[in-house]
Amino acid sequence: MTGFGNGILTATWRMPSSGVLYIQFRGAYSQATLAAELNRQLLEDFPVNDVIVGTRVNGTGQLTGTLTGRLQPSVGHGVLEMSLQGQTITSTTGCIRRASVSSTAVTQLRGTKHLVIDPGGIHPLPATVRADTQIPTMR
Repeated sequence: MTGFGNGILTATWRMPSSGVLYIQFRGAYSQATLAAELNRQLLEDFPVNDVIVGTRVNGTGQLTGTLTGRLQPSVGHGVLEMSLQGQTITSTTGCIRRASVSSTAVTQLRGTKHLVIDPGGIHPLPATVRADTQIPTMR
């Protein structure tokens, strides 16, 4: 068996006579280390190109928010909880024939995903997500 490590992540591998390579990774992360790697502010611009009820809609949007990750206490395995809280603001215009509609929408976002980590690997559980949209202006 051969391997390497830096105190946080170690990898070992072996190749038996069958010729199949087995690789095993082990990590030792503290809550503070995970927080430094996973907790961050989000600020991302994105294009909006869609078709809604047969009408081409174009515009721009911006996502702002916070991504956090924390370890949860558990017995026999690790659980990493990833959370996103933020909002998007989009400004769009849709045109059909000679009519044009412009709008601004604000969507509040909240989502959580749990990852179970055990000797067999990383197992993602279903995410929970909530999005509430308000359209304060329509021209």
